[in-house]
Amino acid sequence: MGAGKMTRTARSPRAVKIGRLHQIKAQQGLSDDTYRAKLELITGKRSAADLDDAELDEAIKKFHVKPSAAHPHTRMARALWIACFNLGQLDDGSDAALDAFVKRQTGKERLAFLTPSEANEVTEGLKDIARRAGFVVPAGDKGGLLARLALVRAQWKLLAERGVVKSVTPWSLDHHIERSRQMGKTVLAQLSASELDALAREFGAMIRRSPA
Repeated sequence: MGAGKMTRTARSPRAVKIGRLHQIKAQQGLSDDTYRAKLELITGKRSAADLDDAELDEAIKKFHVKPSAAHPHTRMARALWIACFNLGQLDDGSDAALDAFVKRQTGKERLAFLTPSEANEVTEGLKDIARRAGFVVPAGDKGGLLARLALVRAQWKLLAERGVVKSVTPWSLDHHIERSRQMGKTVLAQLSASELDALAREFGAMIRRSPA
Protein backbone atom coordinates (compact mmCIF):
# COMPACT_ATOMS: atom_id res chain seq x y z
CA MET A 1 0.00 0.00 0.00
CA GLY A 2 2.86 2.33 0.88
CA ALA A 3 4.51 1.67 -2.48
CA GLY A 4 1.33 2.54 -4.33
CA LYS A 5 0.51 5.66 -2.34
CA MET A 6 0.58 8.83 -4.45
CA THR A 7 2.48 11.81 -3.10
CA ARG A 8 2.03 15.46 -3.99
CA THR A 9 4.94 16.89 -5.96
CA ALA A 10 6.57 19.64 -3.92
CA ARG A 11 6.71 23.04 -5.55
CA SER A 12 10.16 24.41 -6.17
CA PRO A 13 11.29 27.39 -4.06
CA ARG A 14 11.19 29.51 -7.22
CA ALA A 15 7.60 28.53 -7.97
CA VAL A 16 6.64 29.35 -4.38
CA LYS A 17 8.13 32.83 -4.74
CA ILE A 18 6.32 33.49 -8.03
CA GLY A 19 3.09 32.28 -6.46
CA ARG A 20 3.63 34.58 -3.48
CA LEU A 21 4.18 37.56 -5.78
CA HIS A 22 0.96 36.81 -7.64
CA GLN A 23 -0.85 36.43 -4.32
CA ILE A 24 0.32 39.88 -3.20
CA LYS A 25 -0.87 41.31 -6.54
CA ALA A 26 -4.33 39.88 -5.91
CA GLN A 27 -4.41 41.05 -2.28
CA GLN A 28 -3.56 44.62 -3.28
CA GLY A 29 -6.10 44.59 -6.10
CA LEU A 30 -3.55 45.61 -8.72
CA SER A 31 -4.45 45.53 -12.39
CA ASP A 32 -2.10 43.64 -14.73
CA ASP A 33 -0.73 46.90 -16.13
CA THR A 34 -0.08 48.39 -12.69
CA TYR A 35 1.47 45.15 -11.44
CA ARG A 36 3.82 44.93 -14.42
CA ALA A 37 4.70 48.63 -14.18
CA LYS A 38 5.59 48.27 -10.51
CA LEU A 39 7.55 45.08 -11.20
CA GLU A 40 9.48 46.89 -13.92
CA LEU A 41 10.19 49.80 -11.58
CA ILE A 42 11.66 47.40 -9.01
CA THR A 43 13.51 44.89 -11.21
CA GLY A 44 13.61 46.26 -14.75
CA LYS A 45 11.50 43.30 -15.93
CA ARG A 46 7.75 43.06 -16.50
CA SER A 47 7.19 39.35 -15.80
CA ALA A 48 7.87 37.31 -12.67
CA ALA A 49 8.86 34.41 -14.91
CA ASP A 50 11.87 36.44 -16.10
CA LEU A 51 13.18 37.13 -12.58
CA ASP A 52 15.99 35.24 -10.92
CA ASP A 53 15.79 34.23 -7.25
CA ALA A 54 17.38 37.44 -5.95
CA GLU A 55 15.05 39.58 -8.05
CA LEU A 56 12.03 37.61 -6.85
CA ASP A 57 13.10 38.18 -3.23
CA GLU A 58 13.51 41.91 -3.90
CA ALA A 59 10.16 42.16 -5.67
CA ILE A 60 8.32 40.38 -2.84
CA LYS A 61 9.97 42.65 -0.31
CA LYS A 62 9.09 45.84 -2.20
CA PHE A 63 5.53 44.74 -3.04
CA HIS A 64 4.94 44.09 0.66
CA VAL A 65 5.86 47.67 1.55
CA LYS A 66 2.81 49.92 1.76
CA PRO A 67 2.96 52.36 -1.15
CA SER A 68 4.18 55.78 -0.12
CA ALA A 69 3.99 59.02 -1.98
CA ALA A 70 6.89 60.53 -0.08
CA HIS A 71 9.25 60.50 -3.08
CA PRO A 72 10.40 63.91 -4.32
CA HIS A 73 8.54 63.56 -7.64
CA THR A 74 5.22 62.85 -5.89
CA ARG A 75 5.43 65.14 -2.86
CA MET A 76 4.55 68.16 -5.01
CA ALA A 77 1.49 66.41 -6.44
CA ARG A 78 0.18 65.59 -2.97
CA ALA A 79 0.88 69.12 -1.68
CA LEU A 80 -0.95 70.62 -4.67
CA TRP A 81 -3.89 68.25 -4.18
CA ILE A 82 -4.29 69.45 -0.59
CA ALA A 83 -3.86 73.06 -1.72
CA CYS A 84 -6.60 72.68 -4.36
CA PHE A 85 -8.89 71.17 -1.72
CA ASN A 86 -8.21 74.09 0.63
CA LEU A 87 -8.92 76.49 -2.23
CA GLY A 88 -12.37 74.95 -2.62
CA GLN A 89 -11.57 73.46 -6.03
CA LEU A 90 -12.05 69.83 -4.94
CA ASP A 91 -14.83 68.09 -3.05
CA ASP A 92 -12.53 65.48 -1.52
CA GLY A 93 -8.96 66.03 -0.35
CA SER A 94 -8.28 62.43 0.68
CA ASP A 95 -5.47 60.19 -0.57
CA ALA A 96 -8.08 57.87 -2.10
CA ALA A 97 -9.53 60.75 -4.13
CA LEU A 98 -6.02 61.73 -5.24
CA ASP A 99 -5.33 58.15 -6.36
CA ALA A 100 -8.60 58.19 -8.34
CA PHE A 101 -7.49 61.43 -10.03
CA VAL A 102 -4.10 59.87 -10.78
CA LYS A 103 -5.78 56.87 -12.40
CA ARG A 104 -7.90 59.10 -14.62
CA GLN A 105 -4.83 61.08 -15.66
CA THR A 106 -2.28 58.29 -16.10
CA GLY A 107 -3.96 54.89 -15.84
CA LYS A 108 -1.84 54.02 -12.78
CA GLU A 109 -3.65 52.84 -9.67
CA ARG A 110 -1.87 55.04 -7.13
CA LEU A 111 0.25 58.16 -6.85
CA ALA A 112 3.10 56.11 -5.38
CA PHE A 113 3.37 54.05 -8.58
CA LEU A 114 4.07 57.02 -10.87
CA THR A 115 7.31 57.60 -12.67
CA PRO A 116 8.80 61.12 -12.42
CA SER A 117 7.42 62.08 -15.84
CA GLU A 118 3.93 60.81 -14.95
CA ALA A 119 4.04 62.64 -11.61
CA ASN A 120 4.99 65.82 -13.48
CA GLU A 121 1.94 65.37 -15.72
CA VAL A 122 -0.30 65.15 -12.65
CA THR A 123 1.45 68.10 -11.02
CA GLU A 124 0.96 70.33 -14.04
CA GLY A 125 -2.73 69.46 -14.14
CA LEU A 126 -3.11 70.38 -10.47
CA LYS A 127 -1.20 73.63 -11.01
CA ASP A 128 -3.80 74.59 -13.62
CA ILE A 129 -6.61 73.89 -11.13
CA ALA A 130 -4.85 75.93 -8.43
CA ARG A 131 -4.16 78.78 -10.86
CA ARG A 132 -7.88 79.17 -11.55
CA ALA A 133 -8.32 79.89 -7.84
CA GLY A 134 -5.54 82.48 -7.85
CA PHE A 135 -2.74 80.34 -6.44
CA VAL A 136 0.53 80.11 -8.36
CA VAL A 137 3.41 78.06 -6.98
CA PRO A 138 6.47 80.34 -6.64
CA ALA A 139 9.50 79.27 -8.65
CA GLY A 140 12.57 78.06 -6.79
CA ASP A 141 10.70 77.49 -3.53
CA LYS A 142 12.74 74.54 -2.21
CA GLY A 143 11.53 74.67 1.38
CA GLY A 144 7.89 75.25 0.51
CA LEU A 145 7.53 78.32 2.75
CA LEU A 146 6.88 80.75 -0.12
CA ALA A 147 4.21 78.43 -1.54
CA ARG A 148 2.48 78.25 1.84
CA LEU A 149 2.45 82.04 2.11
CA ALA A 150 1.11 82.37 -1.45
CA LEU A 151 -1.61 79.80 -0.74
CA VAL A 152 -2.85 81.58 2.39
CA ARG A 153 -2.89 84.92 0.56
CA ALA A 154 -4.88 83.36 -2.31
CA GLN A 155 -7.34 81.89 0.20
CA TRP A 156 -7.75 85.24 1.93
CA LYS A 157 -8.52 86.87 -1.43
CA LEU A 158 -11.14 84.19 -2.19
CA LEU A 159 -12.74 84.78 1.21
CA ALA A 160 -12.88 88.51 0.51
CA GLU A 161 -14.42 87.94 -2.94
CA ARG A 162 -17.11 85.79 -1.33
CA GLY A 163 -17.82 88.38 1.36
CA VAL A 164 -16.64 86.19 4.21
CA VAL A 165 -14.01 88.77 5.21
CA LYS A 166 -14.30 92.50 4.64
CA SER A 167 -10.86 93.35 3.31
CA VAL A 168 -8.23 91.66 1.20
CA THR A 169 -5.36 93.90 2.29
CA PRO A 170 -2.20 92.39 3.83
CA TRP A 171 -2.78 94.20 7.12
CA SER A 172 -6.32 92.83 7.38
CA LEU A 173 -4.86 89.33 7.13
CA ASP A 174 -2.26 90.20 9.76
CA HIS A 175 -5.05 91.57 11.95
CA HIS A 176 -6.92 88.28 11.62
CA ILE A 177 -3.80 86.39 12.68
CA GLU A 178 -3.21 88.67 15.65
CA ARG A 179 -6.85 88.54 16.73
CA SER A 180 -7.73 84.89 16.21
CA ARG A 181 -4.54 82.88 16.46
CA GLN A 182 -3.04 81.76 19.75
CA MET A 183 0.54 81.66 18.53
CA GLY A 184 2.01 84.82 19.93
CA LYS A 185 2.57 85.94 16.33
CA THR A 186 1.20 89.14 14.84
CA VAL A 187 1.97 88.97 11.10
CA LEU A 188 1.73 86.32 8.41
CA ALA A 189 5.47 86.39 7.67
CA GLN A 190 6.25 85.27 11.24
CA LEU A 191 4.37 81.98 10.94
CA SER A 192 6.23 78.67 10.63
CA ALA A 193 5.45 76.06 7.98
CA SER A 194 3.27 74.05 10.37
CA GLU A 195 1.41 77.20 11.47
CA LEU A 196 0.82 78.17 7.85
CA ASP A 197 -0.52 74.68 7.14
CA ALA A 198 -2.92 75.02 10.07
CA LEU A 199 -4.05 78.43 8.79
CA ALA A 200 -4.56 77.00 5.29
CA ARG A 201 -6.78 74.26 6.72
CA GLU A 202 -8.77 76.85 8.69
CA PHE A 203 -9.26 79.03 5.61
CA GLY A 204 -10.05 75.96 3.53
CA ALA A 205 -12.92 75.05 5.84
CA MET A 206 -14.20 78.63 5.63
CA ILE A 207 -14.04 78.58 1.84
CA ARG A 208 -15.89 75.27 1.57
CA ARG A 209 -18.66 76.60 3.83
CA SER A 210 -19.06 79.79 1.83
CA PRO A 211 -21.17 80.13 -1.35
CA ALA A 212 -19.03 79.98 -4.50
